[in-house]
Amino acid sequence: MSILDLNNLCVSYSDVNILNNINLSVNEGEIIGIVGESGSGKSTLIKSIIGLLGNNASIQSGTIAFEGKDITSLSLKEYRDIRGNGISMIFQNPLEFFNPIRKISKQIIETIRSHKDISKEEIKVKALDTFKFLGLSDGERVWNSYPFELSGGMNQRVAIALSMMLEPKLILADEPTSSLDVTVQAQVVRELMKMREKLNTSIILVSHNIGVVSYMADKIGVIYGGQMMEYGDKFDIINNPKHPYTKSLIKSVPVINGGIPKGIGGNPFKFTDRKEGCAFADRCEYASSICRTANQDPKYYNDSHWSLCEVLMEDIAL
Repeated sequence: MSILDLNNLCVSYSDVNILNNINLSVNEGEIIGIVGESGSGKSTLIKSIIGLLGNNASIQSGTIAFEGKDITSLSLKEYRDIRGNGISMIFQNPLEFFNPIRKISKQIIETIRSHKDISKEEIKVKALDTFKFLGLSDGERVWNSYPFELSGGMNQRVAIALSMMLEPKLILADEPTSSLDVTVQAQVVRELMKMREKLNTSIILVSHNIGVVSYMADKIGVIYGGQMMEYGDKFDIINNPKHPYTKSLIKSVPVINGGIPKGIGGNPFKFTDRKEGCAFADRCEYASSICRTANQDPKYYNDSHWSLCEVLMEDIAL
């Protein structure tokens, strides 16, 4: 059953179009990974879902349906009712999420009580149980700490714990492991997977780390220049990519005993220079005249796997 549906979503900052006709559906308990280079529109996508775009950004067209209800025109109060209980967000840098001069305990209590009628004592018991579940064995110390007294990984786990306590239907995770070392990255990934297992929570995971996404996600969307270039089951995307940009991303990932990774040539996409045709055409060695002049239609390879590309990628080796 679908819990979130994006239909032809277009988002602009001032007069610059960033997201261009994004379509995405997320089922209950499903993890969708969104990958792409920095500046491709990934964070804008999830911020538009939770209503955190900022004053200079706006949804130009399209719909965002959460549990069947279009939420693009909600008031601030109506959005507050959905945030936390319905949709929760885990930010890239947890220290930007927490107030540095207030103890973790006060921030958790304030957040939980803004959504649920529950006593402070009950919140503490639930928090300590959740901390333990997430591997924070010294829960009392964490509960009584300020954010700056905890490591980045511990703060990230506290942020995940807070999301778990709210029991949202959907979590938006914006590069949740990018600022962490490899060991802590693995811990955070396992904890998000536990959350899906325990609560049947749906997750949209935004990352430039294809390794993390390929491990966690059920399906993967590849975004470039504010366009979804390819989408499908993770095994199709990783093992049988169809779009040149997807193949370029995979080639750029370091692999043990796999030789030197190959970077993507050319300059990153500039939204102010958007024009007709494929957004990746200027960097694509296979681009033809039609790629540069005409917008591409999705080419389906099975029920869920499609790509925006005119090139027969079957003839091009990975």
